[in-house]
Amino acid sequence: MLSIDFSLLAYGSILNLTRHVFVIAKIVSKSES
Repeated sequence: MLSIDFSLLAYGSILNLTRHVFVIAKIVSKSES
């Protein structure tokens, strides 16, 4: 049960991180052009 909670937490963290990277890349590309 604990391992399942950990994988869910890790999955959520990865999704959150990916979203932040995507937003930052969008802002950077917008400011460059």
